[in-house]
Amino acid sequence: MITLLFTIVLIFLAIVLLGIKVFLVKGGRFPSHHRHAARPKTKSE
Repeated sequence: MITLLFTIVLIFLAIVLLGIKVFLVKGGRFPSHHRHAARPKTKSE
């Protein structure tokens, strides 16, 4: 039972730390990794 509680707390902490900018910054959002949202590559890249 203690292991399950520890796991839930650890996962919650990881989600909070990964999303700290999203939660604290007004208009913050997770970056999109979809192909249509990426900027087009140029010849110099």
